[in-house]
Amino acid sequence: MGLTALEFYSGIGGMHYALQLAAPAAAVLDAFDINHSANRCYEHNFGKAPKQVDIEHMTAAQLDAYAADLWLLAPPCQPFTRQGAQLGAQDNRSRSFLNLLDRIPAMRSPPRFLLLENVVGFEASDMQQLLMQCLAGAGYHAAEFMLTPLQYGIPYSRPRYFCLASKQPLPVVLPANLLAEMWVPDAVLARHAEVVDVVSSASCSCNCFTKAYGKLARGAGSLLATVEDPGSVDPRWRLLGGTAPLRAFDRESLAAAWQQLRPRYFTPAEIARLHSFPQQFGFPGDMTPRQCYKLLGNSLSVAVVADLLRFVLLSGSPDASAVDA
Repeated sequence: MGLTALEFYSGIGGMHYALQLAAPAAAVLDAFDINHSANRCYEHNFGKAPKQVDIEHMTAAQLDAYAADLWLLAPPCQPFTRQGAQLGAQDNRSRSFLNLLDRIPAMRSPPRFLLLENVVGFEASDMQQLLMQCLAGAGYHAAEFMLTPLQYGIPYSRPRYFCLASKQPLPVVLPANLLAEMWVPDAVLARHAEVVDVVSSASCSCNCFTKAYGKLARGAGSLLATVEDPGSVDPRWRLLGGTAPLRAFDRESLAAAWQQLRPRYFTPAEIARLHSFPQQFGFPGDMTPRQCYKLLGNSLSVAVVADLLRFVLLSGSPDASAVDA
């Protein structure tokens, strides 16, 4: 068998898709997640549901039984987010990841590679220190990155922390590589005129979409102007686009400007594309947009992870030939 992987905290399968891009011959032996909706979506796209088990109680013997070459990890981010209490390793939601770190030194056949994704803030946490100590003690070479899809030519700002680990030295250089229900109500634009972000089809980037998209206006993701040329509708577009401070307008003027742009919410499918999920990716038919937004807000950028996987799999692996050049 070629390269094999385990996918922890699998969500809707972003890591799986990234692995398919980076090493098409690789196989995901099993995925693990406790979110029922995410598992349904994963099964809908991959034909096999993740195991809904408590990672906190997995043993070294259970992990050894897989003899997987690669671990893909996206542990809960709430202990490290700016909006949370930032309890790090002391947060109960970190216990499952701590268990995995404890198991690695006790395994007979630990993975040769690891890839971890988390939010900005993880790099300054006590959990990052515990991770680095574990990897060094187990004989891994590690590298850390702060990356966003913008660096890959994708018009989407989603900065995230990544850690790669390999039993072999890592390469020195990272390879380069409308729907009616979507309209934003005028009342929302009027109430949140100062904080909404509206982009157009010509924009070079948009803000990060969180699981609160469609529910919260501040910091949850961009809206899309549906007029072909926003500047032709309201000359203030250029000012609103960043060449003048928002304080130049009162709330009423701002709301009027936004309303003329006829903004709508991005659809779940569009956000999935910005996450670099493939065209064939989809959600189960009975999932609501709200459920899809929540799942996407907890997902990751497939393109970024795929490039990192290509990077770590080049670190002297016998399977390096399976990686696309």
